[in-house]
Amino acid sequence: MDRLCDEDGLVSETAQKQDMKERGGLKFDVELIEEAVLHVRNEASNENLLKLLKLTHGYDSFRDGQLEAIKMVLTGKSTMLVLPTGAGKSLCYQLPAMVLPGITLVVSPLVALMIDQLKQLPPMIQGGLLCSTQKPEEVSETLRQLQEGIIKVLFVSPERFLNTDFISIFSATPLISLVVVDEAHCISEWSHNFRPSYMRLRASLLRDRLNVECIIAMTATATIKTLNNVMSALEIPPTNLIQAAPLRDNLQLSLSLSGNRMKDLMMLIKSSPFMEVRSIIIYCKFQSETDLISKYLCDNNISAKSYHSSIPAKDRSRTQELFCSNKIRVVVATVAFGMGLDKKDIGAVIHYSLPESLEEYVQEIGRAGRDGRLSYCHLIFDDITYFKLRSLMHSDGVDEYAVNRFLCQVFTNDTDSPGKMCSLVKESASRKFDMKEEVMLTILTQLELGQAQYLRLLPQINVTCTLIFHQTPPGLLAAKDIVIAAILKKSEIKHGQYVFDILTVANSIGVSATNLSVQLQNLKLRGEITYETKDPAYCYTIVDVPEDFCSLAAHLTKWLSEVESCKVRKIDAMFNAADFAVKVCEKIHGCYDALHTPCLQRKILEYFDGDGGSDVPSKMGQSSRFLQADIKVFLQSNSQAKFTPRAIARIMHGIASPAYPSATWSKTHFWGRYMHIDFQVVMEAAKTELMHVVGKDVL
Repeated sequence: MDRLCDEDGLVSETAQKQDMKERGGLKFDVELIEEAVLHVRNEASNENLLKLLKLTHGYDSFRDGQLEAIKMVLTGKSTMLVLPTGAGKSLCYQLPAMVLPGITLVVSPLVALMIDQLKQLPPMIQGGLLCSTQKPEEVSETLRQLQEGIIKVLFVSPERFLNTDFISIFSATPLISLVVVDEAHCISEWSHNFRPSYMRLRASLLRDRLNVECIIAMTATATIKTLNNVMSALEIPPTNLIQAAPLRDNLQLSLSLSGNRMKDLMMLIKSSPFMEVRSIIIYCKFQSETDLISKYLCDNNISAKSYHSSIPAKDRSRTQELFCSNKIRVVVATVAFGMGLDKKDIGAVIHYSLPESLEEYVQEIGRAGRDGRLSYCHLIFDDITYFKLRSLMHSDGVDEYAVNRFLCQVFTNDTDSPGKMCSLVKESASRKFDMKEEVMLTILTQLELGQAQYLRLLPQINVTCTLIFHQTPPGLLAAKDIVIAAILKKSEIKHGQYVFDILTVANSIGVSATNLSVQLQNLKLRGEITYETKDPAYCYTIVDVPEDFCSLAAHLTKWLSEVESCKVRKIDAMFNAADFAVKVCEKIHGCYDALHTPCLQRKILEYFDGDGGSDVPSKMGQSSRFLQADIKVFLQSNSQAKFTPRAIARIMHGIASPAYPSATWSKTHFWGRYMHIDFQVVMEAAKTELMHVVGKDVL
């Protein structure tokens, strides 16, 4: 299942300034634009801003919320902007970027999204981006252009804020006029797409480290609880909230409860109005589904391609180009497709699987009908898929025992050496603690940015290096190079290769991992060495050791449990809205047949006006007469393995985890057998049975 994180092989580009520009049939006169910019600087009136809009974008008027947001930012007021997908949020930083004296820094969760936004900048705005997949020389070139004032809009990921070299560029002088937090809901753990790296985008950090005073946070979907969370973190006052209704009124919403989703999909796409639609997105939850459906459509003479994160970046880009130029009619995609997509004439969005939340549903259907024409959005859902997806909401869950062990590992390093760099190799730690990598990062980020600071995170690196000498003998090279001398002391020699831990060497000579990497690269360029690195790891320095590991573990576990419960409530709210439309709606307010625009709109508005699905009733079973007996048989047949109640519940729900991968455990006939029974009920049954087996209390 795809998540919203992607840094695949995409690099930066900088728009080149010319006297005359042309894009989409529009000509741009730089002198006229510069004159209009000066007028806005003198007076940001509606008339002056409208003239600048016409010259730069060719539009005759602003959309709802745009003018208000732009004027607020130009007066230095931090702003929270909530506009529907495709409502023109990017314009709200593009125009200010031209008027404000310094750089506009745009923080975005996806490199693919950054690329699309960079391409969509008006030609007279110089843009660039920094991402982890760039070559060192590309990063250096972007930083050079940044420091020389060539770049006006810079796109970065939130992870970039771990890089002290990047922060130091801006710490001395007020180079940044505006910080744009795109997909700002990622800041909140109560949103549908929480990103731990977004936690460091706090107003205090941006002020202290980047000399930033003005922030605009943008999202298409956020409940009141999420909005309050984001605005609190960014210190945006309630008076500076600009919010439009989450749905545009040109979307026709329909849905069907299915017994055979593939059959129903084919019937739908071959019937009116979908058969007349030129461009369609079909959203699936699993990569295998996208490939299967795409092939099935092609076999039925419907031009289609699949799109998901396992497809190479070049092929994904090609699929997007074909779709945008109407060379293919359908893209069958996971959630990885659509963010930043500049195609206004998508006529239909079909959900082959239940979205994980109403936020996700609203965001994805919002990609249809951006040209203002009537567009069609159909949701196909069924109980079995709902049970399966709901089970997966528990895949990030952890137990207090595992968190306690994790904390012990994090703080086992020698704390008598201030500033010593420590590491946690992702893959081995993930298996050891049965925690997903994203969960480990969430805990580490909370240890840095929570109520007390226990550590400082550093950029992630590969920590194991294998090195070969080519020219000067190692001993002679070590005599004149302190790095080589340290490597020889700290290495293990295997088959003539020197294998060492990068942080151990860096700590021994008092340099950062980045500096050590630069020195190794220089030696490689001189032909002295070649080397390879492996073992991606989280890196950090310890600031303070917790006095009470148990209470800290309990606090972190409680917080993570609340985040897990929030995800479950969100998918329950999504399912209940769909189930209500199909089974309960009396069809008296404009709903008829499969069309349920009025009642779905009402459910969506109720959801966003509340706190995001609190106390949502669930369809999950609360008991099963065979559950206890099946767990007993499972334990007897796997007596050699060690289980926690959560591990057993995951297997019974068909959820893979780092320590219990599906490749091994899906072979048991108990795999996924109880996904229709509430996860907590299965966990309690597992705990009871484990207590019988081991004869004492269990974890």
